[in-house]
Amino acid sequence: MTYTERLSQWVVANRSALEQLGRLWQQGTSDDRVNPSAHVALERPDGSFVELLVWDSGEAEFGYGERAPGADEHHELANPEEFEELLRQFMARATR
Repeated sequence: MTYTERLSQWVVANRSALEQLGRLWQQGTSDDRVNPSAHVALERPDGSFVELLVWDSGEAEFGYGERAPGADEHHELANPEEFEELLRQFMARATR
């Protein structure tokens, strides 16, 4: 399973909880691209945000903060466990 597929499944599984926390966005590029990507972002009522952009190549951008520009972290994912850790961090930031 690709990173973009994993992210889409994670959003589906957690959509209800995420939508209770704020405004949720999800988008992705088509599978016919060389390196498809998927993006999920959550804006909380207080203006803080958390977002994750991942490519099937394993590159990922994780951002969060009180208001833009916030913090941005670049990741080179080597395995699914590292991606699962990013998803845990996303949820931890979203529920702060």
